[in-house]
Amino acid sequence: MRLSIKSIKGGLAGVMLLVSAHPLFAQHNQLLNQYRRMALEYDQQVQAAELKVAAAAANTKAAAADYKPKLSAGGSYNWVQNPMELTLPMGGVPTTISGMNENYGLQASLVQSLYAGGAIRHQHTIRKQEEDEAQGVSQKVQSDIVYNTDLLYWRTVGQQEVVDIFEAYYQSIERLVKVVDERVKTGTVSRNDLLMVEVKQNEVEYKWEEAKTNFQVARMTLNQQVGQPVEAASPIDAEIPALDTLKVPVDWFSLVLESRPEMQIARANVEKQQTMEKLTLSRYNPQVYASVEGTYGAPGYNFNSDMVENVNVGVSVNIPVFEWNKRKHEKNVARLQTGIQEQNLSKVSDQVTLEARSGYYSLKQSIQQVNLSYNSLAKAEENVHMMETRYREGIVSIVEVLDAQIYLQNARINYTQAKMKACVSESAFYKAIGTLVSNIDQVE
Repeated sequence: MRLSIKSIKGGLAGVMLLVSAHPLFAQHNQLLNQYRRMALEYDQQVQAAELKVAAAAANTKAAAADYKPKLSAGGSYNWVQNPMELTLPMGGVPTTISGMNENYGLQASLVQSLYAGGAIRHQHTIRKQEEDEAQGVSQKVQSDIVYNTDLLYWRTVGQQEVVDIFEAYYQSIERLVKVVDERVKTGTVSRNDLLMVEVKQNEVEYKWEEAKTNFQVARMTLNQQVGQPVEAASPIDAEIPALDTLKVPVDWFSLVLESRPEMQIARANVEKQQTMEKLTLSRYNPQVYASVEGTYGAPGYNFNSDMVENVNVGVSVNIPVFEWNKRKHEKNVARLQTGIQEQNLSKVSDQVTLEARSGYYSLKQSIQQVNLSYNSLAKAEENVHMMETRYREGIVSIVEVLDAQIYLQNARINYTQAKMKACVSESAFYKAIGTLVSNIDQVE
């Protein structure tokens, strides 16, 4: 992995200089943004959501076609064994007129809705609102995928830092073994000190190997997320950036209700149900249709045996009069359904505002933990240096030196975990205010 990091270090140098001045480094990390794009391009949920958006757009266009006249054509053929006969007294002499055994012809009709009670307009509006809902669902899926990618990325970088921490710890113990061994040979300390240090060395080596395994698993999970071969040595940052200053958009809270896809979905559902209410009532409005029908067949009018054309033009009106209060009950049902969606919108609004505020305070606390853990790390490093010096002078025991090194190792891990939590909290905050996906395009 270190070879991979070194191979991209030169390419990332310019980016590091660019983004290090930005208050929120993690959101402007070019390598992370690259993985975000890869995840969005690869993930099946994202692809399915985009297909649903395309399907909803096609339904909107299909509903718009109902505004236009409909043309249909057809043909028919019938054979009758005993055609109809009609006897009429014509001039005092009975005359028999016989039909034909064969009836055949072609028909074409053109029908235009002049007024459908608003049903066509409302159905078209519903399809548009369903398209808005599908777009909101797609944005939510994308936001979830980007956040999960961030989580996996920073977890992988954090695991790499843990590997480096245990490597440094092992090297420190290795140096201490040499110091103790020399003191044992000179008779300054007993062999018990050396045994204690060697046991600790084996323990650290075990944890070091365990950390390497955890890192490999984390990187494989990240590779799967972004559509790369599982065993690929995908490049990552050498370390997690330390977010030590809280700087967020000034108007971040006002973005929540407008930018969160959950709000777009809930609003689309309310608007769709309101339109459904109008559509329900439109069925009880007068409906007017105009039609033109042309035929060409035999027998023709006046029992003509040859193929004859004919045209029929008409207007039809349908006015509902009485339906046993069905209109009233369906209207009440539609209004109640609208009320349900309005309550859901209010609930979603409460949830997203709570998530945004919680995300803000979580990010604020995470940055404070970064600063606190950094201060603890500095003191732990100073303490180890002081204990090792005193041990060489014979002032403290080997147990105190080992304890100091344990404190240092824990401080390093705490610092790494604090940095990782801050980066993840930053992503969670931007997800909560609905701008996590849009942040991807801010660095090219």
